[in-house]
Amino acid sequence: GVKLIPEEDPNLTWDRHVRSNCSPAEGSVPGLRKARCPVAGCKEPLTSSGSVDCARCGLRTCLKHRFEEAHACAATAAAESLEAAAKRRAAAAAVAQQRQQVASAAPAGKEWSCPRCTLLNATSAVECSVCGEPRPRAAVGGALAAAGAPWTCSRCTLDN
Repeated sequence: GVKLIPEEDPNLTWDRHVRSNCSPAEGSVPGLRKARCPVAGCKEPLTSSGSVDCARCGLRTCLKHRFEEAHACAATAAAESLEAAAKRRAAAAAVAQQRQQVASAAPAGKEWSCPRCTLLNATSAVECSVCGEPRPRAAVGGALAAAGAPWTCSRCTLDN
């Protein structure tokens, strides 16, 4: 704090204090703004306890964006190999093949009933269009379960 002298104008006391090489308090210097998280749309201030320096790219972010995928880490993007891209392509091809098998294995004109919500789904659907439950394996194999035939729920193991 600045000690005020009785009977002296406080502005003179403050001016003398500033000219005596006083180091200003953090955030009190006009024109200086606190650092903010560099992630687009984030306005979180970067404080000593509320920020992290990314070990891979060195970018200083708020705690919300501390993970590499949350701040589009340049080092992670650069390190992604051709092998990872090939794995993604192979996985996408496998999903497409599974969908094609499901569509061709189901009898034409028949629908399958979702074991979770009982919605009748199209034969080409791999999962229920309402609740997202995967198509039962019996239906995927081409032999739809006969009406009234017992079956076991894959989620809760209830015998129906």
